[in-house]
Amino acid sequence: MRSLMLLVLIPFIMLLTKTAFPQDEIQPYTNNPYYWQYKGEPVMLVGGSKDDNLFQINNLVDHLDLMQQVGANYIRNTMSSRDEGNLRAFKRLPNGKYDLDQWNQEYWDKFEQLIEETAKRDIFVQIEFWDQHDYNRGRWDDNPWNPDQNINYSVSKTQLKGDGHYAEVGASGGGTMDFFQTVPNLQNDRQVLRYQQKFVDKVLSCTFQYNHVLYTITNELFKQHSPKWSWSWAEYIHDKAAEAGVDVQVTEMLQADDVHHKDHRVTLDHPETFTYVDMSQNSTKENDLHWNNLQWVRDYVSNPVRPINHTKTYGGDEVGWTDGDEHGIERFWRNIIGGAASVRFHRPPAGIGLNERAQNQIRSARMLLNEINIFKSKPDAEHRLLSGRDPDEAYLTYNPGKTYALYFPEGGSVELDLSEASGTFLIRWLNIEKCKWTKESKLQGGRQVTLDIPEQGKNRAAVIIKQ
Repeated sequence: MRSLMLLVLIPFIMLLTKTAFPQDEIQPYTNNPYYWQYKGEPVMLVGGSKDDNLFQINNLVDHLDLMQQVGANYIRNTMSSRDEGNLRAFKRLPNGKYDLDQWNQEYWDKFEQLIEETAKRDIFVQIEFWDQHDYNRGRWDDNPWNPDQNINYSVSKTQLKGDGHYAEVGASGGGTMDFFQTVPNLQNDRQVLRYQQKFVDKVLSCTFQYNHVLYTITNELFKQHSPKWSWSWAEYIHDKAAEAGVDVQVTEMLQADDVHHKDHRVTLDHPETFTYVDMSQNSTKENDLHWNNLQWVRDYVSNPVRPINHTKTYGGDEVGWTDGDEHGIERFWRNIIGGAASVRFHRPPAGIGLNERAQNQIRSARMLLNEINIFKSKPDAEHRLLSGRDPDEAYLTYNPGKTYALYFPEGGSVELDLSEASGTFLIRWLNIEKCKWTKESKLQGGRQVTLDIPEQGKNRAAVIIKQ
């Protein structure tokens, strides 16, 4: 009996331990809420991984170890099951149908392993509960939620349609998917909603015991689906967190690739519900437009200030619309210099994941971040301190009079205005591809200084530090 009581009490003890030290939770940084803090200290989230639903891969521990070795501390995890060999959340019966009242324990064991192993390594997890791509384009006919594929409800008891439907639903339109309209302020499909809530509750029962998890409702809520879906689930998660005595950080990822699009106002205009924003879709943009969009969002969320995450950075040579590896790498660095709270390379083939080149970008990012205090820096949003700058030539973040960090996507030469920063500065140049500091020298402030890259080439950075 005593052992049984301990088993029952352990989750509550863990929650009490967690809430006794609320400063340990990942949350907006007190001194600069554009960034995150964890265990009371500011933290920059930088990542790259080979898949979106990492809990489903076979060599999880090795992959997390590699991430840790190169300086990555951030993953995306969709609760997805659409890849070949993936497990489903629910038990499949001998007759081939699913029982939504029974879990597939192996699925949840893998998920709990992910949360536990990332916690050990201080690798932050941004979870997405619902991935629309699991429910359309022919994947519906073998989906546990399909009324023709489970024993729990039929097409006569729910708004959901059975086999052969929803194949036309996609990111480019083609109608709506009833699964994403079950909430009370839409179809109020209580039959399905009950099981959806059960699924979300199960996820939260695993994650509420830890301090390193962020929450996203949906992977790119399609334009044809109502944001009322997002509202309902965000409020549901906040309510569950309040019941458990924990704080949570929740957002939604919208499909629109234009950050000015009205859909993004769902998160931008409602900090009381969406406590951070994710602007991954901005990584379909290039060059100065990519930078300008990020600066616009930073200004928009300046009252109150919130973190801006990028759990996906597109750019892979195998997928034309992503514009290739080079643009993905440039976006990664613009986000860092531009004041993002998180940045992560998207999985292949639409991103470079954690391949060797991605590993070098992450190593070099940590080298640069170790030299400056990014949490006290601000982007030179309109390039006011740079003259002689060609489009997309250089990007700057700085702590006035103390540190300056510049990124050069394609090489070049610019003048930096240090007229209000007197004294001697040390400048160091970083060859990002080689993870190597290549040259350092001294320069005098109080004037305009010319910055010439010592060895021309793509992907160079400079750090200037007051002596």
